Amino acid sequence: MTEPLENLLRSLRDPECILQLDPDGNLLEVNETGLSMLEATDRADVVARNLWERVHPNDRENVKHHVLATLNGAQGSVDFRLNTFQNNELWLNMRSALRSDIRKDNNQIVALLRDITQERLLQLERESAVKALQESESRFEVAFHSSPVALVLATFDRRYVEANEEFCKLVGYSREEVIGRNVADLNLVTPAEREELARNLITAGGVMRNVEFRLRIKDGSIRNVLYSVETITLHGIPHHLATFIDITERKTLETQFLRAQRMESIGTLASGIAHDLNNLLSPIVMGVELIRQVEPSEKLKPILKTIEDSSKRGTHLVQQVLSFARGVEGARIPIQLDGIVREVESIVHKTFPKSISFESHSTEGLQSVVGDPTQLNQVLLNLCVNARDAMEQGGLLKVTTRNRYIDEAFKQLHGAKTAGPHVELSVQDEGTGMDKDVIEHVFEPFFTTKERGKGTGLGLSSVAGIVRSHGGFVTVESRLGKGSKFSIFLPAKSAQPAPDPLSSDSIELPRGRGETILLVDDEASILSITRQMLESYGYRVLTADKGAAALKIIEDNPSQIDLVLTDLMMPGMDGYALISALRERNMTLPVIAASGLTSEDRTSRSKCAGADYFLAKPYAVNSILSLIREALSSDNKA
Repeated sequence: MTEPLENLLRSLRDPECILQLDPDGNLLEVNETGLSMLEATDRADVVARNLWERVHPNDRENVKHHVLATLNGAQGSVDFRLNTFQNNELWLNMRSALRSDIRKDNNQIVALLRDITQERLLQLERESAVKALQESESRFEVAFHSSPVALVLATFDRRYVEANEEFCKLVGYSREEVIGRNVADLNLVTPAEREELARNLITAGGVMRNVEFRLRIKDGSIRNVLYSVETITLHGIPHHLATFIDITERKTLETQFLRAQRMESIGTLASGIAHDLNNLLSPIVMGVELIRQVEPSEKLKPILKTIEDSSKRGTHLVQQVLSFARGVEGARIPIQLDGIVREVESIVHKTFPKSISFESHSTEGLQSVVGDPTQLNQVLLNLCVNARDAMEQGGLLKVTTRNRYIDEAFKQLHGAKTAGPHVELSVQDEGTGMDKDVIEHVFEPFFTTKERGKGTGLGLSSVAGIVRSHGGFVTVESRLGKGSKFSIFLPAKSAQPAPDPLSSDSIELPRGRGETILLVDDEASILSITRQMLESYGYRVLTADKGAAALKIIEDNPSQIDLVLTDLMMPGMDGYALISALRERNMTLPVIAASGLTSEDRTSRSKCAGADYFLAKPYAVNSILSLIREALSSDNKA
């Protein structure tokens, strides 16, 4: 399972069993909840086993049909029986989705399994109660009131004549408030839904099974229920016996599962866009340095600086999108949070409504923190966007940074990892504020107070996760109508911020000594600008726009090429295949793999294929020259 989807599913408030399997039913991965549900002591007991072996023989074909339908793009679910690894039988409900980030000839299924054994038992109880009522009216009262299922009895004119305790708990009304009332009096469903249910009941001949609809209970909230109706005769008078099974939590889980699948699709799309954007930015970053070598006029220098700064911001923006959508981790470097504040302040001034004013305040001598600048930028931007949404009528948005010392008492109170020097970054607004109940849930995944369609409920959970990964913690202060204040505390470091990896400022860039470099990339602009840059620094450069062409050049000139710099994502023979082919031929050429996608998985894959170094696009002149010189000079390759 890919990391973003797995993390999202593992973070649900009521985590379910998540399986990954191939079309033949072979289990490829399972989460911790799944191990517990399947009663397996070790993941090794489950992975590589066939799920069909555990499915009840009478249900096996239904499950296989469901998986086949999923592979063909259908959506749905299937109920089936399964024997656990301790030979206990469970009833399970399975919803499946097709993996969206793998090749079409290697389809895999991600399945959400929910234990519905209790629901099945309740259904059997309901059926038993109905049967008992039909067989003997004398047992009606005992069966009706002892049933664990919500039951209500109504005359054909829709007037309630009896309700059990479970029904009263579900709808929030007492038995006295229900008896004698008409269906319309309690307003449990809208008039339109009520009439539709009545028509369907007549059409079905007085019997309906497991009809799903939304039930409005006494406090005004909505519950999703499965509704069934039987026609029974008591004392010679026909009645409708209705049962209700609350499936609200099940519907919530299904919604979250589908939302997680959509998030993974967004991540896949973002990766493709990031790759193309980084290829576009690479010639710009290197081109600026080449223009500087011809000593441009003073009038041209500010323009070059603007181009360079814009390309840097574009690169950082791409990484920010990837960080959220795909979980890409950046380098942890010393950072001054004031710089992050200035970046976000620029965005606020350009995009927020003019009714919102922005102030930033900082302590003199602010200490550094160690972290991923892209992720910390995301944290601050998320908090500012939430503040903006809370101030629909406008107001003051204030961001403050200051040094703080966390003592043991404060550490215990807020669950900090360490005591000692910290840097506090706070975001304060004059918005609607929150009550205590909302504050308790505000960092939970998918929890949101925004209208449907206006919020995913992921913003603050992402903030909390990123801050925790940096060794820090978050506090929140808020009152209804008085605004909110979120404070981020990160451990302080005395180190100074590292230089910008895209900057070309250096005392002296390393030069070549006439070595021959084979440059491989399917983007003509990158080939051209990179070749010019390397030649201007003393290298001889051969180029190829395809992996197969590069391999032929190497085989024709095995002793003339000193280093290979290849892109990873190319049509036909990609960079991975090219590197593997070189290593299979026992060629010991130094190889640098380059890509606009810098995930840990991509880096490790390139090294497994045989690459010695990895270079992230867009690469600045100092980065590529330093890495080439290291690769040509070092006997200890990475």
